[in-house]
Amino acid sequence: MGQAILQVQGLCKHYKGVKAVDGVDMRLNQGDIYGFLGQNGAGKTTTIRMMMGLIRPSSGSVKLFGEEVGKGSNAVLRKVGSVIEYPGFYPNLTAIENLDLHRRSMGIKDKRTLEESLHTTGLWEARNRKASNFSLGMKQRLGIARAILHGPELLILDEPTNGLDPMGIKEIRLLIQELAQKRKITILVSSHILSEVEQLATKVGIIHRGVMLEESTMNELKHKNRQYIGLQVDDFAKSQALLREELGIRDCRMEDDGWLRIYDDDRQPGEMNRLLVRQGIEVSSLVAMKDSLEDYFVRLVEGGAARG
Repeated sequence: MGQAILQVQGLCKHYKGVKAVDGVDMRLNQGDIYGFLGQNGAGKTTTIRMMMGLIRPSSGSVKLFGEEVGKGSNAVLRKVGSVIEYPGFYPNLTAIENLDLHRRSMGIKDKRTLEESLHTTGLWEARNRKASNFSLGMKQRLGIARAILHGPELLILDEPTNGLDPMGIKEIRLLIQELAQKRKITILVSSHILSEVEQLATKVGIIHRGVMLEESTMNELKHKNRQYIGLQVDDFAKSQALLREELGIRDCRMEDDGWLRIYDDDRQPGEMNRLLVRQGIEVSSLVAMKDSLEDYFVRLVEGGAARG
C-alpha cells in the first residue's frame, strides 16, 4: 500500500435532519486514479466540498498529506488542484488572461506555467480566444489548466465529462491519464458514468444516498463480477418456474436485454437444457457469461437502496 494522500474517516454532513453524507470512509494513495462513483444526488459533490474545506462536516475528518483539513492554516490545500461543479471564467477575457489572473492570485511568479498548462490541456492554439467562445469541452479543459497551474500533487475533478459529447469525453479521459502518467499527479474523479470510470480508475469508491457501499481496487472489482448462465427461450415465465421448482434455482431473473440469467454455480448448463426441452420449451441460446461492471454497480446500488 502506498503513501496516503487523502484519508476520509466517518465523514457526515446533515442538513436539517437529512443525511447528505453518512459515515463515508475513503483512502487515496499516491499514484491512484480514484473513481468516485455514484448516481446524481448520491453525495459526491458534498463529500468533495468537505474534502476541500469549502463546507464543514457535521462529524468525521479529512486528512490531506497527513494534515487534518479544518485545523490550522490549511496551507496543505495548496498541494491540491480542483474543478468542482461547473468551472467559471470571465467571459470577455481570453483563456490565457483568465489563467494569468489565477496565477497572480495564487502568487505564482513563473509565467511559464501558463504556457505549460495550456500545452498540457491542448489549448495553446486557442489561448487568445475569449472564454465566451469556448465549447463546453474546452471550458472543462481550461478548468483543468487552471487547476494544475500551481503544480498540485492531488487533482480533484467533479464530474469532468458531464454534458460532453463522445469526443469531448475521450479528450478529458486522455488528459486525465496523461496527468497521472507523465506528471505523476494523484487524481480523484467523481462520475455517475461507470463506463468512463472503468477505463480510467485504478481504485473505485461507490456511494449511494450518502453511504459508501464499497471501496476496492479496479482489479478486485473485476474479480467480483459473477458468472452466470444466459438462456434465451420461448417461454420465460414457464422456464423460470421450472428451474425453481425442479432444480431449486432461486437466483433466476429475466433481464431487459432479453436473457434469462441463472446465477447458480452448482448447476450444469446441460441439466438445465434437458429439463426445459423435455417440458416442451424451445431453447434458442444457452451460454456461460459474466456480469459487466455495470451489472455489478446496479446490483450493489439496488442492495444499498433496499438497506436504506
